[in-house]
Amino acid sequence: LVRQVAAASSAGLHRSAWDLRLPAPGPVELEEVDRPSWAEPPKGPLALPGSYSAQLAVLRDGVLAEVGTAQQFRVKALENSPEITEDRRELQAFQLKAASLQRAVVGSVSLTQEMDRRVAFLRAALAATPTAGDEERARLRSAYALLSQVKIALNGDRTISSRNESAPVSTASRISSVYSAVSSIQSPVGAMLRESYAVAATEFSETLPLIQQLARELASLENDLELKGAPWTPGRVPQWEAR
Repeated sequence: LVRQVAAASSAGLHRSAWDLRLPAPGPVELEEVDRPSWAEPPKGPLALPGSYSAQLAVLRDGVLAEVGTAQQFRVKALENSPEITEDRRELQAFQLKAASLQRAVVGSVSLTQEMDRRVAFLRAALAATPTAGDEERARLRSAYALLSQVKIALNGDRTISSRNESAPVSTASRISSVYSAVSSIQSPVGAMLRESYAVAATEFSETLPLIQQLARELASLENDLELKGAPWTPGRVPQWEAR
């Protein structure tokens, strides 16, 4: 299965087209995002030339049922430029590699935003929990310090850039630039893009363990506060026993 393309299911004739791309690596969006007029919506790498089939399916009561027979078609490349690569598989392999890192980094950025909210709730819950003490407050301070470190690693140091001072390129900005460039090209991937990807991959490989550590620390603190009868905060399952 290469791609699922949504289509209208109301009465009448409807047309739905595949853009000849694989799924985009961006996060799921439940609401339409207000993008600038010059910004493109997230898109995946181009599919390779070759034979494909299209199968109509209907989702009803949570069950996806195929309808009719699959229709075969062929995707052909337009070799109309000397810049087009002769090794499309190698190009797509790099595009998929960049898309995978883009998915992980963008997801991590969204996760840190959720963690920021959880920390704010935990800080308020600590103030309202008489049984919580200095230990819990120290753990929350430690988690917040780690969260700040992760956010700088992913997004860059905004305290520097906000003063119009030059700051190192962030991991999120770097991989976004790389993927934005390679997702549209049909030429061989240049050395600069490969080097930039390697830098982003190295940076994120060092940041991801910190994110995982932070997730464990927050979950542990939330669990301990639940045992101490703290007010409910996002991410916690309340515990209760009938008496």
